[in-house]
Amino acid sequence: MNVSGTIDAILNQKSTDIWSVSPDETVYDAVKMMAEKNVGALVVVEDGKLVGIISVSGAPGGDKDEVCAQAAIAKIQGRF
Repeated sequence: MNVSGTIDAILNQKSTDIWSVSPDETVYDAVKMMAEKNVGALVVVEDGKLVGIISVSGAPGGDKDEVCAQAAIAKIQGRF
């Protein structure tokens, strides 16, 4: 992405796609999807309704969090 120019020009280069996961997916799978899609957050959707957001900064990281990474998103994230 070219980061020179106006804010409008930079934002127009970004995708408008919205990626989602279910609360039953693991944190590991959500982090993997974020890396694959090159995004910093995913919406958490259950039965067609937004129930949360998981972000890179809110996801566990490092070896000590390996068990947490295998937990379902619903187990670690609050609900709207």
